[in-house]
Amino acid sequence: MYLPNKITNVLAKIDKSYEVKYTNGKITSIYINEKDIKIEASSKGYCLNLKGGPIFLNDIKSLEPLLIKMGVIKAKKVKNKEAKNIKDNLVELFSKKKNTFSVEYINSKVISIKIYNPNLSIKKTGVGYAMIVNNESISIDNVNSLKKLLIKMNLIEKEKSTNKNSQDNILFEQLTMNLDEI
Repeated sequence: MYLPNKITNVLAKIDKSYEVKYTNGKITSIYINEKDIKIEASSKGYCLNLKGGPIFLNDIKSLEPLLIKMGVIKAKKVKNKEAKNIKDNLVELFSKKKNTFSVEYINSKVISIKIYNPNLSIKKTGVGYAMIVNNESISIDNVNSLKKLLIKMNLIEKEKSTNKNSQDNILFEQLTMNLDEI
């Protein structure tokens, strides 16, 4: 079962460290590290697994007040209507692939990505990215270099570019061929 994308609005307000697990590009579970809370989808709605046992919620609207009471979200953050975006180029690279991976966030910023098959992790650093494979660290400058490396490792597929200029050139050639026939 998957959690809806609307849950990202609640996640953007969390200022603690949390990990989002994706399968087939969809959110399957969320783990809030500091409070030891796991949020999952269930047949009854949303399931919060706590130390005392699970709590089932019917609606996503009831999730946010519960997280405020538990101290995961500060009440000031709810009143502040600044919508943070938790999307990241790095997450979008893997969301198209059918791998299971998890993303660790702090204050809506991606800290690291863990991929389970094959087992590797990518962490953001001050100067770029660090990919850790078989206890070896590889430093990478930017997202484009990382994307090229992941394509060579067959972890992601190369995007099919639909360049507008090339489409226009093809249409122009077809038009000139049609005019030559007349």
